[in-house]
Amino acid sequence: MKIIFDVDGTLFNAGTVALPAFQAVLRHYNQQIPSDSVLLNTLGYPIVEIWEMLLPGMSKERHAEASALMNDFEERLMYEGKGELFPEVKNTLTQLFEQGHELYTLSNCDEPYLHTVIEVFNLKPLFKGLHCAGMYPGETKAQILKRILQGDSKALMVGDRFHDIEAGVVNKIPTVWCNYGFSQQAEIKNQDYTVSNFGKILEIVHNLSNQKE
Repeated sequence: MKIIFDVDGTLFNAGTVALPAFQAVLRHYNQQIPSDSVLLNTLGYPIVEIWEMLLPGMSKERHAEASALMNDFEERLMYEGKGELFPEVKNTLTQLFEQGHELYTLSNCDEPYLHTVIEVFNLKPLFKGLHCAGMYPGETKAQILKRILQGDSKALMVGDRFHDIEAGVVNKIPTVWCNYGFSQQAEIKNQDYTVSNFGKILEIVHNLSNQKE
């Protein structure tokens, strides 16, 4: 089975690196710094939309510059030991890999950020493919997911924001909402499963695999 994972709010608890990085970037541009909850609520949105929310009225070039600064701050923090995977993530991914499932990432982040997360936590050997919105400019998460699936319906989409659930629904595959992430209950609709602990995905995958045999 192909299992596709969002990153921030699903695998990685990004708040401890995202908050200080956001604050540093906004200070760099002499902008007012919103509350932590406002900043965290942007996580999971496409990078372009995040900077439209936080730096409205600035040019696309300035937004690209802000993204590069953000990546630099977050990379430095992660290599300093800040940030962590959610409980049971690495163990669960390892078990899924050992069971023969194909694992992929699909995040709305930039490519350098994705590779930093995967490298810092030594996850690369577990994934068949690493995908993010930064690699496919202008495409939605649903469109990128279609690339990954290549017509394969034996798959599962796992994430914490409405973009993740929507992508799975559009591509007609089951979805798992991780309710411990950065979304609000009100934004999530039509998910097939809800988990408050990442390890519960093992049971879902086991049941789905048996149904499709």
